[in-house]
Amino acid sequence: MLEILQLSESDNEYCVVEEGHTESLMLLSTAACDQTKKSAKSMVLQVQIQGQQLLCLVDSGSSACFIDSEKARLISGRCPLLKPLLVKVAGGAVLQCTEQIPNCTWSSNGHEFTDSFCILPLKSYDGIIGLDWLTKNSPMITHWDMNWIAVHRDGEFLVLHGEGEMEVTHAIIELHIAEEETKLDKPEHPPGIQNLLDQFAAVFEEPTGLPPSRQYDHRIPLIPGAQPISLRPYRVAPELKK
Repeated sequence: MLEILQLSESDNEYCVVEEGHTESLMLLSTAACDQTKKSAKSMVLQVQIQGQQLLCLVDSGSSACFIDSEKARLISGRCPLLKPLLVKVAGGAVLQCTEQIPNCTWSSNGHEFTDSFCILPLKSYDGIIGLDWLTKNSPMITHWDMNWIAVHRDGEFLVLHGEGEMEVTHAIIELHIAEEETKLDKPEHPPGIQNLLDQFAAVFEEPTGLPPSRQYDHRIPLIPGAQPISLRPYRVAPELKK
């Protein structure tokens, strides 16, 4: 069990954890802690939660979804955690998370999602959309140059536009998605082979049991107690090989 130092509001926000327990910590990446360290392949979404406008970083380096403690005060549904969570931030410091907003409904570009947000004092962003959301909505299509991400749901792609997105028409986005769908639907075999497989589909079906009994059943009689043959490899003259 993690031993956590109970801190009052006036104490330092960082806490100490015993060595050997770090594998159970949640993670908050460098980009989430310092906006100046944001990489070229970063995406920030305009997110709405209960009428509040938030700028959230989409970050695979953070293990969960987080929301800034100041913004969380404006949102209902906050509840204390039965057991505080430890969050390891970039640089090695460890924060203590004591509250979360479970099953919080948020939207971006008119598309709704439901996730739990851990409440932490974030310095650079209002919130973090972390690896748990990315994993839950995988596979997805991401266009870093045009700054949009497309999530597949119920047979269609939901396109989320990042802040500072390049000027691009919806038709171009649909074209990119159509190209990706074509790649996903591309047959694994050449057309000639695929036609043969389709023509004799019953022959190539996965077996579900033993083959039916035939008039002549083939079997190989085995000698009881016989050992596998073991012979040294022998050389073959080049003339014989030819």
